[in-house]
Amino acid sequence: MTPLGLYDVVEPLGSVNLEQFRFINDTSAFGYGTPPRSAAPFTRSCGNAACPGLTMNQTCTQKGLAQVCNNTIIDRSIPSPLVNLFRDGAKQFAKPVSSVFDIQWRAYLNATDSFSPVGWYIKSAYRQISMLIPESKVHVVEGLIVDTEAGGIGFRRHSVPGPLHEYGSEWTEDILFIEPETKCVDMNVTFDFTLRLDDGSAQPQVKSLALIDHGGFSNLSRTMPSPGIYPNGQSELDIREKAYYAAWMSNFLTMAFFNLTDRNPKNFTRNDAKLGLISQTNSTQVNQTSADDRSNIFAIEYQSLRSSSTFGEYLADLPATPSERNKTVKGNPFAVSKRDFYSVALSCTGVTPNDLPNMNSTLVGCGLLYGAARRTDNGSNLIPDPDSKWTIPIYSCASAFRAVVKTVRFRYNGTNLDGLQVTQLKPKSYANAASLPQWAVENIGDMAINDIQPLWGIIGTGNASVPDDLKSNVSTLTHESLFLPGMSNVYSLTENSFSQSATKIGQYLPGINFYTQAVFNAYNIARPGRTGYSGFGDYSGRTALALYRKWMELSTSASSAANIINLVWTDVAANTVVGTKGWVSDDALQKRGTESGGDRVPVIVYHKRVQYKIPFAIPAFIVIAVMVALFASTVSLSIMGKTGTGKLRRFLDTMSTGRTIGIFLWPESTDLRTDAWVKTVGKRKVAASREGVFTPDDFSSEREQNGSDGSRDQRSTEKSTIAVQQGLLDKTARD
Repeated sequence: MTPLGLYDVVEPLGSVNLEQFRFINDTSAFGYGTPPRSAAPFTRSCGNAACPGLTMNQTCTQKGLAQVCNNTIIDRSIPSPLVNLFRDGAKQFAKPVSSVFDIQWRAYLNATDSFSPVGWYIKSAYRQISMLIPESKVHVVEGLIVDTEAGGIGFRRHSVPGPLHEYGSEWTEDILFIEPETKCVDMNVTFDFTLRLDDGSAQPQVKSLALIDHGGFSNLSRTMPSPGIYPNGQSELDIREKAYYAAWMSNFLTMAFFNLTDRNPKNFTRNDAKLGLISQTNSTQVNQTSADDRSNIFAIEYQSLRSSSTFGEYLADLPATPSERNKTVKGNPFAVSKRDFYSVALSCTGVTPNDLPNMNSTLVGCGLLYGAARRTDNGSNLIPDPDSKWTIPIYSCASAFRAVVKTVRFRYNGTNLDGLQVTQLKPKSYANAASLPQWAVENIGDMAINDIQPLWGIIGTGNASVPDDLKSNVSTLTHESLFLPGMSNVYSLTENSFSQSATKIGQYLPGINFYTQAVFNAYNIARPGRTGYSGFGDYSGRTALALYRKWMELSTSASSAANIINLVWTDVAANTVVGTKGWVSDDALQKRGTESGGDRVPVIVYHKRVQYKIPFAIPAFIVIAVMVALFASTVSLSIMGKTGTGKLRRFLDTMSTGRTIGIFLWPESTDLRTDAWVKTVGKRKVAASREGVFTPDDFSSEREQNGSDGSRDQRSTEKSTIAVQQGLLDKTARD
């Protein structure tokens, strides 16, 4: 049993090797679907004007009162001082940390730009490669580290130690991550419905759709929350309060639509709402199976999840403005309009198109999340039985996006990217304030954020300084993380999520565009064929049952529902961009290659060792303990003279057959040494039989005794015995 405890283990040797790294190919779908990298320069567009620090040349002529300009040439380049500030600053903080200039579109195309002196630029050509959400783990794909557990992507051009170690190696790096932070608030209202399977129908249809109050209306707080109390910014940003504001205003406006309260939210005194049914929707207005842009159509799906940046879209016949209210339609006495709900979204996001782009213009995405339907009749949520009853929860959510440096522990044992694993992922820890990252955000004081989004990134540690010629152009913050700037365009919610960046002619800056565009997808989830579906991955779960089951689990509470937005944003972002910075020099920016070089990185090498499981040694320990006790007893007896080699030998001698017979016949020979015993007793002859052991002397004495006395019979018997004894003695003598 004892050998069963032996086993092999692969563990770090303990020493650290300094090794050069080599680029490694990704053989997964992301590797096959990522084109080679382009050497195109980064460019910028600022609407119809030149960006700060750049020039615009035009040929203008005066025609009457109008000035007509033609032959416009706009410099699209980015001033080198800004490029150096962000690119060199990230390198000074930690070489693997990326800047906005180390992020590229994963799929792209070369587009023309007639206003640029170059004449072309790189444009996003988003195509879905794969969906990572169903597998909750940290993925390593071409150019990225993708966290589908908590949400977020890290930028890294993947490379591994040059030497191939038999049992693998391990090392750590500091990597720039962008991660979503979402908070959701339960609206405490649901959509309940029944599934009916009519004759001739292939699938059950939603019937008897009803808006049910669970306290969102009847128990609504009488105090209107103010969005101005929680402004956008770095220190005061409270996205949960923004989600709560949107939920409160959305519920209040819905109550006003149904005439359950008066119109003024600041004077909320009347509340006629009761728990339970609020409105029964006409079945002809729901569950349209084809795209339908009519404003009075609101689709509820029992096999897919959806989200929307349009608050109040579930209200039928909602006018665009109060003046456009159709007075012939019953209800909505206060002329609640789409503009009112747009104001809710705009107040939640906190940034308007005309705001100045700076550190406080933090990107916040807002919208409603309609959770996955679940049955209320104790049936299986995966089986749409006819006449089954269902409910859909509604959550108000708000999201911000944070840039943070994380320490990543890698383990590599293989020949391609499949062998590279992330064994630990955690925010980087800092010894003191001076070691914290110093973030900078471009401060553009004379342009609107709708025309230009500011550059951002790390410019060094806490004691780094901004060059004098740029101090008026950037704002700095020394902190573990940075909320990214941007604007959610609530006025173009029905557009393709990436159409805005596509129509912004001349701009190639994925690092400041992708996270803004991806939030549109996260807050506009729709199944294929429905209005709002953008043609990318089906994140509704309609065509992927495993994904929809995951949405079912996350839809049970507001806190877990927030992760739905985070995961969709993460997956879209992973399919959108790629990181190009790593240990291997990528001056040529070619995606595939076998080049190695650059800095030497501390690497821990793994080795194989033999170890033992102690429980299997318990029987051996018991035996050893007994042996030790016996040995100790023997030593003690030897010291006391109770035992020893001499006595042991004497005991062994006395156990021999001859010595035993000798002691029996001649007791005085007991203590004789072996050599003395051999000379005296050892030469004597004895006879052993069934009757006993005899010596020649016994034979002689018995014979004399039998001859002098005894009866005839006794003499006869003794003669027989003596004869036997004599025969034995004679036989012994012959032998």
